Amino acid sequence: LTLNADGEIDAIDLSGVPVQDREIELIVRLAHLQSLNLNGTRATDSQIAELSMLHELQSLNLSNTNVSNIALAELRGLTQLRSINLYNCRNITDVGMSHLAEFGQLQELELSGTNTSDIGFRALPRVNQLT
Repeated sequence: LTLNADGEIDAIDLSGVPVQDREIELIVRLAHLQSLNLNGTRATDSQIAELSMLHELQSLNLSNTNVSNIALAELRGLTQLRSINLYNCRNITDVGMSHLAEFGQLQELELSGTNTSDIGFRALPRVNQLT
């Protein structure tokens, strides 16, 4: 948990915590949240879809979760997202890559351990700054 200069929460790390709906409900109330780490949580696609209300979110770590392409489709409204970590998210496939292409500000993308291939990467040229 970190605070910005105005005393507002701008980063949360819930790594390994079994996140329930109640925690997600509280998180989405944090309008100025910029970084969220859900590595190793039991977050579901429907819980992740709720995060689409975090319009200032810049970094999202979903590594080692069971999220799927459905979650990525629901997050397309996160126009400020610059980094997304999907390490070991085995339910992410080439279909999900087309949803990632919608994140125009995306600069960092971790896909190791997903079920993506070269075919899926063809959807990414629309992402201008990806490294």
